[in-house]
Amino acid sequence: VDFNKKEKEGAVTDADIRFQYFVDKILPALKSEDALGTLLVIPSYFDFVRVRNLFFNTASDLGRAYDSSKKSKNRARGRDGKRVSNTQKKLEDNLGIETAALYASLSEYTAPDVVSRIRGDFFRRNISVLIVTERFHYYFRYRLRGVKRVVFYAPPLHSKFYSEFLNFIHINEDGDSISNTMYTNRDALTLERVVGTQHARNMIKPSAMNSYTFTFENE
Repeated sequence: VDFNKKEKEGAVTDADIRFQYFVDKILPALKSEDALGTLLVIPSYFDFVRVRNLFFNTASDLGRAYDSSKKSKNRARGRDGKRVSNTQKKLEDNLGIETAALYASLSEYTAPDVVSRIRGDFFRRNISVLIVTERFHYYFRYRLRGVKRVVFYAPPLHSKFYSEFLNFIHINEDGDSISNTMYTNRDALTLERVVGTQHARNMIKPSAMNSYTFTFENE
């Protein structure tokens, strides 16, 4: 798992620092087909709304918007004859190719029927990136299937959620990083609860590197 530090000098808010780093470094990778199965976890609802709006505009530009109002009882069939979601069928018809919707989002305010629909489409690879708030997990504790990679917009406020989200991941054997966590020096307390006191001190000191990698091996 990777931890990526971002700092800027001057009168720039922590939210702006984090958002700009996400736009410059993280978003380009999430727009590719390799992003299928990415779970983006955002602790703050205000950051969630900001990132969701960014994805909405990006998906509109790419023609990869997701329509959560489509019911999934009678699923259409794709070009290969297999059943696919209505969103997938519409994308195939409009684009002439099989393309997953760029993103969908779940928060503590999402209606239960929409939650069920989005979870199913994410598992079936009809959605590349699933954006969730930490409070969504706090209240509902759904098992999210189809996760290949977790990106934490910031260290989770509840440290045990870090391992719970990582446990959603279906482990692959290609050696790629399975998690990325963005943090700044002002995340010292939440970072400490995740990586421990000594690691946190080393990661936020002035001479600290901008990226740290922790490797876990199966016994």
